[in-house]
Amino acid sequence: MKQTQTHIYRAKHLVRGSSIGEQPGSVWVAIPDKYAGQPITVLYGSEQMTIKDWRKEAKQFKRFRDKFWTEISGRSQYYTLGYFPFKPNKEV
Repeated sequence: MKQTQTHIYRAKHLVRGSSIGEQPGSVWVAIPDKYAGQPITVLYGSEQMTIKDWRKEAKQFKRFRDKFWTEISGRSQYYTLGYFPFKPNKEV
């Protein structure tokens, strides 16, 4: 049985729901698509939440052009953020 590693994502900011067309007063975390395909533990301050499947649990997706992309950078020209309601499950 293959074990999957849980990745840690330290959120610097949370997103107000009203700024992404969601319920005013709600709080969201935006996580890049490079974390898709693996469980993620989101840390924000002293709180944490777990996301088991980035693709299935994201409530909204937004695609952006990578401002650091160049033809020789080796980076993808676009990236996608998945938006998740921030519902902490315990303090760290």
